[in-house]
Amino acid sequence: MPDQPLSRRAATAVTSSARQMLRPARLLIAGKTALAATLAWVLGGLLPGELGQFSYYAPLGAIIGIAPSLTSSLKSSVQTLVALALGVGVAWALIMSPAPAWVAVPLAVGFGTVLAGYGGLGAGRDYVPIAAMLVIVVGGRDAEDFSWGYMVQMGFGALLGVAVNLLVVPPLREDDAGSAVGGQRRRIAGVLRDMAGALDAEGDAPDWETSLAEAQRRTDEVSDAVRDARETRRANPRARFSRYDFDEDVDDLRVLGRASRHLGALGDVLRGGGGEPALLTEAGRDARHTVAEAMRASAELIDEWDGAQHGSGRPGKGQGIERPHTDPAMRLPAVGASVDETTGGGADSGTAGGDAAEPARLDALREVLARIRPGVDGDPFEPLATARYVLRSLAEDVDERMRAS
Repeated sequence: MPDQPLSRRAATAVTSSARQMLRPARLLIAGKTALAATLAWVLGGLLPGELGQFSYYAPLGAIIGIAPSLTSSLKSSVQTLVALALGVGVAWALIMSPAPAWVAVPLAVGFGTVLAGYGGLGAGRDYVPIAAMLVIVVGGRDAEDFSWGYMVQMGFGALLGVAVNLLVVPPLREDDAGSAVGGQRRRIAGVLRDMAGALDAEGDAPDWETSLAEAQRRTDEVSDAVRDARETRRANPRARFSRYDFDEDVDDLRVLGRASRHLGALGDVLRGGGGEPALLTEAGRDARHTVAEAMRASAELIDEWDGAQHGSGRPGKGQGIERPHTDPAMRLPAVGASVDETTGGGADSGTAGGDAAEPARLDALREVLARIRPGVDGDPFEPLATARYVLRSLAEDVDERMRAS
């Protein structure tokens, strides 16, 4: 059944895409776009004179005027209108020249594409060659009326789109930011559990390589989601009534970025390479089990972090989060004396128990980490030492972020 994991991944990808398409925020944008396009088409036909004959371009402008944030709505509309003006200008320069149509069309597209390379045009850049070509090909002998009708209707539609976006539930994507950050926390905890399962597995092991790659790939996506959501606050009247603090998400992202790097380091330890032995194959069963136990404890700590944030309703800064008294880390088994033959020597007293002034949530985890004892007759087993260091750093990063929230 080698294709089963691929089938599951494909099914997961389809389900995830469907959820993204059917999110309430996406459906709201779809409804507002449909409303703006309909209004633009109807009202565009009421414009005086020849302008009303080109009302079929108004809905296109309305679509451009609807964007996930008010500032991006306005920005994309202005950029598109500037691009249209440049395209019309190129077309008229060629119309006024003696060039025949079969020469003017490719020149219009070519010059328009060159001008579209200007970075300031942003999302509207593609309309430079489109406008230039349409004026020559569609406008023909009525190029002047077409040029005015095209630009005015597009501008009118874009204006209606911005107005609808502002007046009908202005977009404020706070939930998107919180969901993206929470999802990344759960992905990182899942990678730790998959790694732990691979260390403990006697037969088929979890595909931790795939889950690790997915978590690392999503890091930039989560950052973009928070940035885009933060952008929706600008010029948004709904933002003044919101207590959501995006600074908390930014701080979470910093910790999640470090956690992703920690996972990459753990992946290197598990698979080996660079002259270092692979923890998955070179360490004995008891040593692997102890590392797996520490990984699961770290995953539970991340679960607690995620649960605390969900339970808090993402408060504003300084509001604080009440923590549960029963720590997941405290449910770990008591420290055992059994160690693998690959790990001789006494426990590292520098890690056992930790600092008495620290919260209890790390105590049991530190005890488990103290059981990861690299060294055979004075020759350190480097993967164990690296795993212990990385897991301790990961746990302390998460704990510090939880206490700062």
